[in-house]
Amino acid sequence: MFEFHGWARVQYHTHNTDSILQDRCWDNLVEYVETITNELVSLNRYNMCDSVFVTGQHNHRSEYVIELFQWIADNSPGSYGILYIRDDEDSSRLSDFTNCFRVWHLCRGTLHELDDPFLSPAIPTVEDPYGESRGD
Repeated sequence: MFEFHGWARVQYHTHNTDSILQDRCWDNLVEYVETITNELVSLNRYNMCDSVFVTGQHNHRSEYVIELFQWIADNSPGSYGILYIRDDEDSSRLSDFTNCFRVWHLCRGTLHELDDPFLSPAIPTVEDPYGESRGD
């Protein structure tokens, strides 16, 4: 299972004061999101706060989630946010990440993957280990 939960505040610059530039930044993001085949990305503009929310589960890894946050980092360098991912099939990279969440930190035009100190290891922190004797 590929589980993901994330949010980002979208800003064209860290000193976001030009509404025309911010509108252009937002319009570019909307255009990009329209190219993604999914229904799990939510775009919100409210009270001068442009935000992206993404949450869901897929049967297998879906790169569009990370690619969305990378696109925001590359095209809206004033943006910041957090993306949590749990991928129980993630054993083919540098380490075995099958039993942990990974945190993607978005800030100042960069996206970094980090260890999660709060919900990992997923078993037993957020879930009990499987046991045939449980009866459920």
